[in-house]
Amino acid sequence: MTGLYQFIVEKASIKNVIIGLILIVMFNTFFLPFLPSVLWGFHLPIDKILDLRFSYNANDIFSLFDEFGAKGRNSYKLSALSIDSPYAIIYSITYAIIIYLLLKSNDLLKYKMLILLPFLIGMFDIFENVSIALMSHYYPIKMMSLANATPYFTLFKWLFSALVFITVMVNILMYSFNKIKAN
Repeated sequence: MTGLYQFIVEKASIKNVIIGLILIVMFNTFFLPFLPSVLWGFHLPIDKILDLRFSYNANDIFSLFDEFGAKGRNSYKLSALSIDSPYAIIYSITYAIIIYLLLKSNDLLKYKMLILLPFLIGMFDIFENVSIALMSHYYPIKMMSLANATPYFTLFKWLFSALVFITVMVNILMYSFNKIKAN
């Protein structure tokens, strides 16, 4: 925790938040939706991929793999590892810096453990990505243990995302209230 916290403290600046937010927008508007088609010749339909669902099960995974075929599974695997996993690292660091700066502005650094929340999102996202990549690589072998665990990785990713959102919003409201009260 100390090394990670120190890293965030050293990188905490508005400039790095802006860079991180620009990268997040680029990933969401270009890299994730379009790069799989350009690099691997298969468009991954946003409404089909598992990463954006709140819940699914093993049958959903294998049905999707059947629907995608070999080319689609390969594109999904490569996208999960080479696009979505770096994205998880970028948003984890960016959101941790945002939380740190808000806690510092609100004089709440005693709650510095909250900067771990974005890294928990990223960790579960990477677990999800590696699991999807492994299952798609070995398909049609059905890795049932992994297929049963992966939906939980996704669920925890979304639960920690909600906690990060709440943490950021509460801190923004506190900061705004304190600024209004000071005037």
